[in-house]
Amino acid sequence: MLSPRLRILVAVVVVALGAAAFLGLRPRPPRHPPLGESAHGTGMDRSFAGYLALYHAPEGKTPCETAYNAYKASLDEAEAAQAKALVLHLAPREEFLTLCGTFPETEQRCLSPKYLREHHDACPPMTDPDELARFKQMVELRHGGPVQAETSEKTPEAPPR
Repeated sequence: MLSPRLRILVAVVVVALGAAAFLGLRPRPPRHPPLGESAHGTGMDRSFAGYLALYHAPEGKTPCETAYNAYKASLDEAEAAQAKALVLHLAPREEFLTLCGTFPETEQRCLSPKYLREHHDACPPMTDPDELARFKQMVELRHGGPVQAETSEKTPEAPPR
C-alpha cells in the first residue's frame, strides 16, 4: 500500500498533468493581423498638427523668439496638413519681437505655449487691457490663450495666458 504522503503526491501530479493537458489542448483564439493605418487616427493627427507644433517648436535665443517660433510652427503645420489653423493672425517676426519686448521679462516667458504648460502656476492670467491689445497685435488664436478670436462664442473674463 501507498503511504498517505505518497498518495497526496500522486494526486497532485495527476491534477497538474490534467491541468496541463486541458490548457494545452484547448482551442486558441485566432491571432489578428496587425492594424493598418486608421483613417480616424490619421484625421486626428492632421487636425492636431498645428496644436502639437506649439510644443515641439525649436527654442529661440530669447523668450520672445521662442514664443514666435511656436506660433509660426503651428501656423506652418496647420497649413501643411490642410487643417483648421489654431493661429488666425501672426504678426511679422520683427513686429512680433518688438511688441513682445514691451512685456516684462517674466511675462515674456509666459507667452511661449511650452513654457506656459510647464509653469502654469507662475503665469497669472493676462488682464491688463493694454497687454491684451498688444498681444492681439502679435498673435490671435482660434481658442484659448490670452486672446481669443472674435469668432469665438465665449471669451472668459480673465483668460489664461
